[in-house]
Amino acid sequence: MLAASMPVVDLVLLLGVGALIVGAAGWLGLRIDRRAKHRDDEERGRRNAEALRQEADRRCVECDRAIDPSVDVFDHDAWWCKECWLKVTR
Repeated sequence: MLAASMPVVDLVLLLGVGALIVGAAGWLGLRIDRRAKHRDDEERGRRNAEALRQEADRRCVECDRAIDPSVDVFDHDAWWCKECWLKVTR
């Protein structure tokens, strides 16, 4: 009877060790994922701050309106709204 129960005990121990290894790997993976997400969030925050700073710097030299880079003009190292640029160039 003792010899028959030994493989069962070995199997239970093997499954227990396997569960511990899987649990430890999962815990480690979660920590690494959280750190990576935190770094990504910080980087995204820096990029957003830089974009806001650049947007604040994009003002028309003439009328001080906000600039839309897809419509307005960058000329002579300054941003110009389309209306002011057309006035100056004509």
